[in-house]
Amino acid sequence: MFRYFVKRILLMIPVLCGVILLVFLIMELSPVDPAEVMLGDGATPESIAKLRTEFGLDDPLLVRYGRYLLGLIQGDLGTSYKSKLNVAEEVIGRLPTTFLLAVGAMLWAMVIGIPLGIISARNQNKLIDNISMVIALIGNAMPAFWMGLLLVMLFSLNLRWLPSSGINTTDGIVPFLKSIILPTFTLGLVAMCSITRAMRSSMLDVINQDYIDTARSKGITEWWVTMRHMFKNAMVVFLTFAGLQFGRLLGGAVMVEFIFAWPGLGRLMVDSISSRDIPLVVGSVVVLSICFSLVNLLVDFLYAYVDPAIKTQYLSEGKRKRKISNEETQANLLSVK
Repeated sequence: MFRYFVKRILLMIPVLCGVILLVFLIMELSPVDPAEVMLGDGATPESIAKLRTEFGLDDPLLVRYGRYLLGLIQGDLGTSYKSKLNVAEEVIGRLPTTFLLAVGAMLWAMVIGIPLGIISARNQNKLIDNISMVIALIGNAMPAFWMGLLLVMLFSLNLRWLPSSGINTTDGIVPFLKSIILPTFTLGLVAMCSITRAMRSSMLDVINQDYIDTARSKGITEWWVTMRHMFKNAMVVFLTFAGLQFGRLLGGAVMVEFIFAWPGLGRLMVDSISSRDIPLVVGSVVVLSICFSLVNLLVDFLYAYVDPAIKTQYLSEGKRKRKISNEETQANLLSVK
């Protein structure tokens, strides 16, 4: 197991390098000059050329890419072209609010999506199953910005129950919770509908298995059969899907952050893209990529607890490799003798 996780961590390195190169290429294709954006319309060609030299913008793409990777190894994400501040400090300062938004959205998705998926699977092709699947399809097709605007109109403008924007961290727990309800629900709606469908599909895969009939024949209550046998085995497939959904929530919060004036990383990325602040854009993407990879790594850890057969498989593979290695060593010693 240890070797497996070390291997997964090492595989993150080429992925991050590829992501950084892709962002560099995208920003390079933009016709806007970062030096002109920083200095404004009244800048002279001499001042633009001086600033380009100062920030190394005249260097070839591969040179700037290699220089950035070297700084990244040392923990340096560079300096913002626009604010002249350390990129790592700006990104890390915005990350907690984006993480809070993604976690809140995931809680909505799991608290509503998992029970609804289980109920749908237990009542396959019945009225409640058809209604829940129709709602899930509509939720998947509904754009987040449109849903956000509808919720603001209903709960903020008409009913005046919830604030329409921002995050309240100074007036206590109740105002804070009120300020995060609409953004988290808007972001989590698509994930909620997707999790409902995924949970239903996973439950249907195990609901007709022989061991389920065996559990029922022992006189176990239907609730215990559902939670102890059906749900636990369905979680193996569900975990992968949930991990991918959480990573999508982290990277897909841009529109929701704009609608609700949420001071998160997605909004920072959009502002930095419009000003061609390459270090800030790349730094944001790198941090989000690392978070996404860590979430997938955490899902791999959870596999071993949800399905012990997976852990046994890796342990058996390790023992087999050690046995083959010992046999080869003994063979080599005999050949030497």
